Amino acid sequence: MDQVFQTIVIVSGAALLGWLAGMLVNYLADILPTNRKLTLAVCQSCNAPQPAIRYLLWPGRCIHCDSQRSKRTWVVVFVFMLISIWLALNPPEGLGYFAWLIILIYFGLVWIIDQEHRLILHITSAVGVVIGMIAGSLRLGLSATLFGGLVGFTLMLVLFLFGILFARVAGRVRGSTIQEAAMGFGDVLLGLIIGLLVGWPSILQSLFLTIVLAGGFSLIFIILMLIQRRYNLGTAFPYGPFMILGALIVLFL
Repeated sequence: MDQVFQTIVIVSGAALLGWLAGMLVNYLADILPTNRKLTLAVCQSCNAPQPAIRYLLWPGRCIHCDSQRSKRTWVVVFVFMLISIWLALNPPEGLGYFAWLIILIYFGLVWIIDQEHRLILHITSAVGVVIGMIAGSLRLGLSATLFGGLVGFTLMLVLFLFGILFARVAGRVRGSTIQEAAMGFGDVLLGLIIGLLVGWPSILQSLFLTIVLAGGFSLIFIILMLIQRRYNLGTAFPYGPFMILGALIVLFL
């Protein structure tokens, strides 16, 4: 009976922390892309300030324009509740519950902003370097952490430069400039951060998984667009989520 009660307490506490973590990710994903700093929460439709308690505890409709919060709000909260419960019941090795939760909050924030805005912010990259250095050093030691970061940064820089070259060549072939780059410098910095987190030699596995996942998605996407006769050579999609997914597989699986 005591074991059951203890499990209920752990799950309840983890679910509450997961809710708060999800709302924090939602808040930062709403604010940072437009303001680049912490401000009052605002409605994404009318830009009116929202009461903090209402925004965090029951984010339904805007009190000014009555517009409803996006479905992403609830998806993120639900996912982080599950993540928090899983971390509490199955704590991974190397770091404690709160450290892993902070890492996943960071990854979640970067994923959402890149997915919605095709952007990895410098401020999130700066925070990520600090998180990567601390977490990587605690898990793996300083040498493996720094070398992993160096390799991650270098390999992603090579891909970044190759992407620029490919866009120029493809633009000349088509006779028009391709506006959207296949990869931004924020992805290079994310490679540095992931390298710090997973260390050497796991960064090689992480980036290999990234390429496989992104390549598989691209192939399916191109086939579907060709079937619908809507394919455009200049179409780009965010690369950050695939990098994060590759890192999570290495870290947890």
